[in-house]
Amino acid sequence: MEIAFFRDIVIIISGVVFIVSLGIIVSIAVSLNRRVKEVTATTRSVMEKLQASADDLQLITSYARHEVALPLAQLAGFIQGLGQSIQSFAQMFRKF
Repeated sequence: MEIAFFRDIVIIISGVVFIVSLGIIVSIAVSLNRRVKEVTATTRSVMEKLQASADDLQLITSYARHEVALPLAQLAGFIQGLGQSIQSFAQMFRKF
């Protein structure tokens, strides 16, 4: 047996090990890719639901602001104006 024979055997074994290693790496990459796609799809679904909830919350707060807060602010302004007018009339009659 010559040294060339052992060299050829080492080259063949190295090639087989490289091909098997490459196959394992490719299968792991494909498996990770599938799992990442599943996680991404789930995350996208959660984000869509979260966006819908945020839109609903914005609608509710907008409704509350228009239907409750603005009339209360107008009522408070009216009461403050009424109080100032009563105070002005009272000051006018106190001078006499």
